[in-house]
Amino acid sequence: MLSEVFEKLKLEGSIDPALVKNAISHDHPWTLKWEYERVAALSGPLSLDLCLD
Repeated sequence: MLSEVFEKLKLEGSIDPALVKNAISHDHPWTLKWEYERVAALSGPLSLDLCLD
């Protein structure tokens, strides 16, 4: 998993690899949308629902 590569190489960046791994492992994709709302690709199919409400 890419998050493990980030951790192993001790890369610093705008993405928290532990948060990504936790969100995927525990089936909580909303965590990524909440934390990284600036990344539109994470909103997925829910983005249309939000626009229509």
